[in-house]
Amino acid sequence: MTPARLWSGFGEIAKLLLLPALLLAGLLLLDRCSDKPDPLPGQTARHDEKAAAASAQAIGAGVVARNADATIHVDLTTKEVHDAFQSLPPAAPTAEPRALPAAPVDRLRDRINEGVARANGAAGPADPAG
Repeated sequence: MTPARLWSGFGEIAKLLLLPALLLAGLLLLDRCSDKPDPLPGQTARHDEKAAAASAQAIGAGVVARNADATIHVDLTTKEVHDAFQSLPPAAPTAEPRALPAAPVDRLRDRINEGVARANGAAGPADPAG
């Protein structure tokens, strides 16, 4: 039996009652499936706020712990270096202080002047004041 033949077998009153009932059932189903706004947005926001605060506190506690750990390591390393310097024997006294080697002043001056000349050449000619 085809649907058209089945439909034609209903009486007019049955068709009038069945069609609105099916339409109403479809609308109710559509309403249940649609996205509804959150019934308690204030509570959801408060829950999110508490979760964010808990995350921030956990991150802060982790930073404090790592900072304390790093401080301990820095203090230990500083103490080791200090102790190593203290354990060195004193320098032998000399009659004359040791002379320092000559500083490469000429080479340094020449390199600075070359750098200034390159910068001036790259800048181009100066505009006349006017």
